[in-house]
Amino acid sequence: MKSLKISHQPLQNNAKELLKQYATIPIHYKYNHVYDFARENGEYVKTLREVKLDFKEYDIINPPSTWIEKFDLTDWLLITIELNEIIIAGAVIAWKSDSMLDGRTDLGILWDIRVDPPYRRKLYGTILFQETEKWLLSKNCTELRVETQNINVFSCDFYEKMGCHVDNVIENAYPGLNEVMVIYSKSLKS
Repeated sequence: MKSLKISHQPLQNNAKELLKQYATIPIHYKYNHVYDFARENGEYVKTLREVKLDFKEYDIINPPSTWIEKFDLTDWLLITIELNEIIIAGAVIAWKSDSMLDGRTDLGILWDIRVDPPYRRKLYGTILFQETEKWLLSKNCTELRVETQNINVFSCDFYEKMGCHVDNVIENAYPGLNEVMVIYSKSLKS
C-alpha cells in the first residue's frame, strides 16, 4: 500500500538542511518545442514552435542552496510530497520578502516547483499548486504569481490549466540564455 504525506515547513528555521533535501528532487527536462508570445487585443497569444532538441537543468544556474545567501527566507514555505517516505515532489513559496512582490503582502510567488521525473503528469504538481493556493489564502493573499520560461512548454500549459494567465513576457531576461521569461498570475479568492 502506498503512503502519501504532504508537509508544510517554514524555511525560516533550518533552511540549509531543508533546501539540501529539497534539491534532491530533479528539476531537469528535455525539450524540442518552445512557445513564442505575441500581444493581440491586449492579451498574450502563444504559438508552439519546434526547435532543436535541448536539455535544461535549472539547478546549475540557481540551486536551492544559494537562495539562503540571496534572499530573506523568513516568510517562505516549503511544501513536500512524500510517497512511501521518499520525497517525490515539492514547492517553495515566497511571501513578504522578494523584489518580485512589489512590496505587497497580499501577493505570493510560487518560487519553485519540482516533481521527480517518474512521478510527473500524475497530479502531484496539481496537489502542490492547490496547497500553495491554500497557504497563500491563509496569509490573506489575493494574487499568486509564478515565473517560467518559453522553453518550458509543459509548465506554461500547466499554469494555464491551474487558472493562471500570462501577466508579462520579458525578452532577454536571462543574459546568455536563449529563453524568454513568462510571468503568470492568478487571482485568489477565499
